[in-house]
Amino acid sequence: MSISDSDRVDAGEYALGLEDAADRRRFEVALIDDPELAGVVWHWEETFRPLAGALRPRKAPARVWRAITARLFGADDAALRKMRRAAVFWRDTAIAVMALFGVAAACLVAVVVRPDLAGIGGPAGAEDWIATIVRLDGTIALARLSDDGRLVAEPVPPEIAQRAAELWLVPASGSPVSLGLLAPDGRSQISVPADAVRLIDSSTEFVVTSEPEGGSPSGQPTGARLGSGALTRI
Repeated sequence: MSISDSDRVDAGEYALGLEDAADRRRFEVALIDDPELAGVVWHWEETFRPLAGALRPRKAPARVWRAITARLFGADDAALRKMRRAAVFWRDTAIAVMALFGVAAACLVAVVVRPDLAGIGGPAGAEDWIATIVRLDGTIALARLSDDGRLVAEPVPPEIAQRAAELWLVPASGSPVSLGLLAPDGRSQISVPADAVRLIDSSTEFVVTSEPEGGSPSGQPTGARLGSGALTRI
């Protein structure tokens, strides 16, 4: 079936959203059975796309939103204010619940999957930092750092490390601090200097990089990032 000039005009008007609701529905029904016509619409959309990028967004006046909401819900101004307050309340509640769920999930991974790294059975009252390190191959490793500077970290296999895997403490501000090399087999046991432990807060993260044998020659990360994870207090 050949596309007429009239069809091309209709497709252009559809891409621009110029038809009324009834005409738009009729045209969409025709698109279902006419892939050639759908291709013409796609061509128009690609033609008009650069024009959309040149337009500056404009905020709709408050009266427009009031009219839209009144048409949808039949609400007056008082009811609209009440709806907005309710929406803000439930939005903030949902954000808080998701944040708590994220912390709980991280702790659950540490306690259920690897209780040894979570410090189960350690000194009573001990407080640790736990990091869930997501590695390049999609696997997850755990690292635990106690307030007394004892660090336990899972190994980084040679196929991931390529060279030597070095663990870094990266504070929110300041330079990364090397915590040492991670073993390719078996967990690493590292003593972290007290000065480095004092740098840790909720914005600190662990980063693992690929370095030459023996570690970074400059004292700062030089190789590719192999994985990273934020620290959470447990």
